[in-house]
Amino acid sequence: MNEVRELSERQARLEGVIEQLDRRLDSIERRFDSVERRFDVIERRIIALETSIRQGFFWLIGLMFTSWLSIVGLILWKLG
Repeated sequence: MNEVRELSERQARLEGVIEQLDRRLDSIERRFDSVERRFDVIERRIIALETSIRQGFFWLIGLMFTSWLSIVGLILWKLG
């Protein structure tokens, strides 16, 4: 009878440990999901920034090319 009670106590203790591990794993899983969402937000911001920089670069190249054409045109007009 004593052995049965000891086994049942050990089983209860193991069940408690398993429940604690389950809760801890759930907590870790929730934290991981939160971190994953934050990385998604950061990734979208980086992509938006990259697009903005690329558009700014194209505008800069366009302005430089237009200025160069204007200067060359004025020089040719003065020489002609």
